Amino acid sequence: MQFPITIGLHRSRFGRPLLCLLACLMLPLWVIWGGQGAPWWQLAFSVSILGLLLAVDQRLLRATVAVAALRLEADGRLLVRPGGAEAGVWLPLTLSPVTRVHPWLTVISGTLADGRGFSLCLTVDRLNREDFRRLRVFLAWRLDQLQVTA
Repeated sequence: MQFPITIGLHRSRFGRPLLCLLACLMLPLWVIWGGQGAPWWQLAFSVSILGLLLAVDQRLLRATVAVAALRLEADGRLLVRPGGAEAGVWLPLTLSPVTRVHPWLTVISGTLADGRGFSLCLTVDRLNREDFRRLRVFLAWRLDQLQVTA
């Protein structure tokens, strides 16, 4: 691999449709439960699940704006370029051992240089397949180094 590698991120193509499908599946349950004189806790449960789905959807929208790109450095550093107001600034990220790498899903967790906590969930459709493979290899290598030094 030739470093630095800059990986641009975009919105997930299946995240929002999946959440809409789950919300649509909850509505018939709400009607069925409500039409049969259901106990209050069943209605409260369905409404809270629907609210949770909407909150997750808003979180996904905000996360897309929050991180515009990742940069992998030859010395093993991972840099994050925020979107929005801080666009154009690369912030170093200290990886946490909680970071997980899987073939379809990668969860990056750590601390930014300014002390803020950072967490990012990446699915296969949020970036180019080759970039996703490079990122997974890089993170697996970094996590192995973290475990050796710990």
